Amino acid sequence: PVHVLLGLASREVVAPEASSTAGGLVKFVAQLGASSAGYPLGLFQRSHGWSAVLSLLASIACAGGALAATLWWTVARVDETPAQKRARARRDDSRHKQKGG
Repeated sequence: PVHVLLGLASREVVAPEASSTAGGLVKFVAQLGASSAGYPLGLFQRSHGWSAVLSLLASIACAGGALAATLWWTVARVDETPAQKRARARRDDSRHKQKGG
């Protein structure tokens, strides 16, 4: 579920042409982190105990939330959609033909 939200959030803040790339990249990093988190956390738990593990995870979650909050009002800057580019190209072609070029 969290990976779905990460992919969605990353797709919302990039241009439409890059949305799949952004989603895939973010989800790849999330999967990599999730698959490799067990061993270091296990070592940390053995040396410091469960209360330290829970405090560490809560701190990381708060830091991640604070970083994500900076993106709250972020909107993708889209100069032209692909459909607008095609329409502009058609207009330019028709103007060029009218001028006799």
